[in-house]
Amino acid sequence: MLSGYYGFGNSGDEALLQMILQDLRVCRPGLSIVVLSQNPEETARMHHVKAVNRMDLKEIFRILKKTKLLISGGGSLIQDATSSKSLYYYLTLIGMAKKCGCKVMLYANGIGPVDSSLNRLIAGKILNRVDLITLRDPDSLIELRKMNVDIPEITVTADPALRLKECSEEKSDELLCRYGCNQPPIIISLRNWKTFDETICKEVKRYMVEMRSRYGCKSLLLPMQPSEDTEICRMVAKGTDAMVLENLKADEVLGLMKKSAAVVGMRLHSLIYAASVGAAPVGIVYDPKVQGYLCYLGLESYLSVEKIDAQELVRLTALARESEYGSMMSNMKKKAIHNAELAVSLL
Repeated sequence: MLSGYYGFGNSGDEALLQMILQDLRVCRPGLSIVVLSQNPEETARMHHVKAVNRMDLKEIFRILKKTKLLISGGGSLIQDATSSKSLYYYLTLIGMAKKCGCKVMLYANGIGPVDSSLNRLIAGKILNRVDLITLRDPDSLIELRKMNVDIPEITVTADPALRLKECSEEKSDELLCRYGCNQPPIIISLRNWKTFDETICKEVKRYMVEMRSRYGCKSLLLPMQPSEDTEICRMVAKGTDAMVLENLKADEVLGLMKKSAAVVGMRLHSLIYAASVGAAPVGIVYDPKVQGYLCYLGLESYLSVEKIDAQELVRLTALARESEYGSMMSNMKKKAIHNAELAVSLL
């Protein structure tokens, strides 16, 4: 059974699910897999799996009694930044699985932030009951140790989405032509967040104008979770020659990124996508996971969302373009498949 933030239309999480399924099937052909999803019909159609409603706890419990392994992940599931309710949902599933005699694995998770002291205590106790934990970055290991999680085997691996493949070069060129890009574009992924205000919109627009004027780079706004991000992307693009990328598949987004001058992202998986194809990632940090991931790559091309500034974004773009992280990325892609190898070893 796979549990995660699936069925919500978030490109990063759907890419995670795609690669987790692909890697598990490579390591153990013929596995019977059920996915918990907000939209079971769509998940079943897209990924060719059995899927059930993630909130149907009665059905989940029935299936868990016949299940050998619950995989929780990937992504940032163990956190209370969005809400304590989300954290307790994933911890409850772990508790249910252990009650049913299942093994449990946290698969390439990012941990935190968990700010509530009570939440940290409860999470620590439940996570000490799982069988195996793999993490996508070293900061998550530090966070687990601070929560006194020390019983399961814990390994730092890498995000499964790093193994996604981009579309063909011809398709990428076709997309560039469609969006009127004569020069490599700047791709910008924004999301709604507590501190998103007019200042951010203004500074991002100033950055877009500066990059267009200085380098001829047209900006393409990328809603990674369309239901949440499209309105903001349209607001930022309004009054400029920027365009909003809509209805693209993940491999098409990757193809565009490979041809881009840089990728500026709030959404973590926009930066993971960028790094996977060797683009220049620039992070706008609304959550520690964004900074933590770029630091894992040895990059310093990020700034806080509270201190966003157009000229600083221009400087960081130049810094990212000069950075070399190819050898690190090659190693991380190898680590990404290790998640699946460890998972099937539990069977």
